[in-house]
Amino acid sequence: MGARSGVATPLALLAAVAAGCGSTTTTSSTTVIQVPPLPSPSSTAVSAPPPEASPGTDQDRVLFSQLADDPSFRSIPRGQLVEKAHEICYGFDTIGKTETISKMMDAGFPLDKAVKYAAAAAAAYCPQYLAQTR
Repeated sequence: MGARSGVATPLALLAAVAAGCGSTTTTSSTTVIQVPPLPSPSSTAVSAPPPEASPGTDQDRVLFSQLADDPSFRSIPRGQLVEKAHEICYGFDTIGKTETISKMMDAGFPLDKAVKYAAAAAAAYCPQYLAQTR
């Protein structure tokens, strides 16, 4: 499945979420977010079905409460957090927990942020994986 013009790929969106959790460097008046290069979309793309829960559901509130104590997630739009959390659960279902976390790290998440986000996603949307992500 190729990316349509004007539509971001799941990995590109994941990288955008990760940018809020990556390292930054400030030079003069420019801030540079340092995110490792993304792997090729053909070998790593994981497409999730559309999320069943819309922002504002009880499940969404669980996700937000799990991430509330970490300032690196506060600047990320809530809709994007929800969308990516559904993709994390879809990744758990299709490629497994280890590979999903690895792809999050490839997209720029530090390990501790990837694990925290994956655990929050599991708590909110796929609790069958919760015991396995702690």
